[in-house]
Amino acid sequence: MRKFLLASFFVILLSPAMARAAQSEQPKTPDGFSALEHASEGTVETVIDPLTVKLRDGRTLHLAGLDYPDYDPYAPGPLCVTAVNILRDFLEGKTVKISRTKDPKAGRMTRMGHEIVHLTRTSDDIWVQGMIIALGMARARTEKDNPEMAKEMLELENNARVGKLGIWEIEAFSIANTESVKARIGSFQIVEGTIRSVSMKQNRIYLNFGDNWQKDFTVTLPPESHRAFTKAGINPMDLNAKTVRVRGWVGYYNGPTIEIDHPEAIELLDTAIAQIPKAAEQESAQETKDKSRKLREKPVFNKGSALPEATEDKPVRNKDGTN
Repeated sequence: MRKFLLASFFVILLSPAMARAAQSEQPKTPDGFSALEHASEGTVETVIDPLTVKLRDGRTLHLAGLDYPDYDPYAPGPLCVTAVNILRDFLEGKTVKISRTKDPKAGRMTRMGHEIVHLTRTSDDIWVQGMIIALGMARARTEKDNPEMAKEMLELENNARVGKLGIWEIEAFSIANTESVKARIGSFQIVEGTIRSVSMKQNRIYLNFGDNWQKDFTVTLPPESHRAFTKAGINPMDLNAKTVRVRGWVGYYNGPTIEIDHPEAIELLDTAIAQIPKAAEQESAQETKDKSRKLREKPVFNKGSALPEATEDKPVRNKDGTN
């Protein structure tokens, strides 16, 4: 597994398609930003880690909506290290527009006193979180207090997954099913399956994905969350036999369980789109193999930049213009 992860890391690091995408074909500020409050602007001094940015005026910002599956602050994995390099090239010394939730009571500040924000680079209006998710560097992590950009992030995540970009090339970070999730207890996961039954006890709703509620995967909804689901047009008691995708922290209580307290954490899937179509999956796999073969023939990254200007037909140049 370690060798496979490292191999995947180098595929990501050297991919010409990814280099081009990081430079150009990135998500501009989407319409969904109208749901956020434009708070201010600032110049980025440094990227501290893949979730934290410090401005020259001393403020520290936390990037909302991102989850890096190999992120450990004490021993960061190769994918999040790559994400940090991308963010440093993209943001350091650049002016950014800072947007945040309109709710002044929650979702604006972490326990560390860092502002929770979405960022766009003002020079080209590229949405930072959208770029990272589109490159397959991170998963979307929806939050009760920061739900505004969930739809846009989930769409970008799905595109990256179909294209097998970044983390979506690696089996260990794939979407779990109701059986494989049993080996992923104690981590943030995306789980897909069909609900077998729905029940309520003491006003807590249980979405059961198996016949044995004492050992099979279950999603629970706390009583205080019911109103939010109703407001979003979702009646959890009507979800029996529905195929869904849920995301959250996997705990253990009578089997693996995820508690979701906001509607953005569950996606209702049609049977036709519950899984990537086989033809598209095979096509994406073949494209990945072709890219890997080309990489072995022609490296495209020089040290010193995570985002060099490079194509498969043009040699990479250093920042001083030399080859």
